[in-house]
Amino acid sequence: MAGHWMADPGVYRSKEEVEEWKRKDPIRRLQEKLITLGVLKEEKVEEIRKSAEEDVAIAKKEAEGDPLPGEEVLGIDDIFAPAGEGGASR
Repeated sequence: MAGHWMADPGVYRSKEEVEEWKRKDPIRRLQEKLITLGVLKEEKVEEIRKSAEEDVAIAKKEAEGDPLPGEEVLGIDDIFAPAGEGGASR
């Protein structure tokens, strides 16, 4: 329901459209239905949410600590033709 990237202000959609899709959110709707049916408790929803946030924070920290991949991983030679053979020089 957000923009296409973190800094995207999303000015191409009206507030009404965004609100309409928030109401249609299938995750929220399923959550509400399961709570109404007594299958799920609000406390469990919060527990799941906190656990997911922790998992994301751990993964983010790990990813930020990893070195950037080099040419050996990126396969640069598989993407670009070598210089002098019609490819761009590096």
